[in-house]
Amino acid sequence: MFTFGRAHEVQHAVHFIGSPEKAALLVAVIDAVHDLLEGQGSEEAVLACLRTALVEGKSGTWESAGSWLRKLGAVYPATQQLWTELAAHRSATVRFRVACEVEDLAEPLRSELVRLLLQDPSKRVRERLEGQTP
Repeated sequence: MFTFGRAHEVQHAVHFIGSPEKAALLVAVIDAVHDLLEGQGSEEAVLACLRTALVEGKSGTWESAGSWLRKLGAVYPATQQLWTELAAHRSATVRFRVACEVEDLAEPLRSELVRLLLQDPSKRVRERLEGQTP
């Protein structure tokens, strides 16, 4: 998996989000991903950080966490199950965040999530997927 290196990615995240305090969730994701790539971490640790960033993160954080999850999934396919887990989250905001990422996911996961989210109780989630077919 390609990255520009831990230090550069952290520096970019802090600059992008605005402050080290606001970027803490995203920095935790970056550290966990790099730990995994360096053989010091685990998929479970990365998923825990990603889950927190995607559920609790503000604008900029959750989008970046989604990007990290997509990249990670290419190398660690089992991590993609987090999308399915979050698509069933009790919060419509979290399900909306998944809907925002769906079009960039690979098949067959993309179709599975579109099918699921087109039946979502939240109108906002369903509308985000208008025009997409499972």
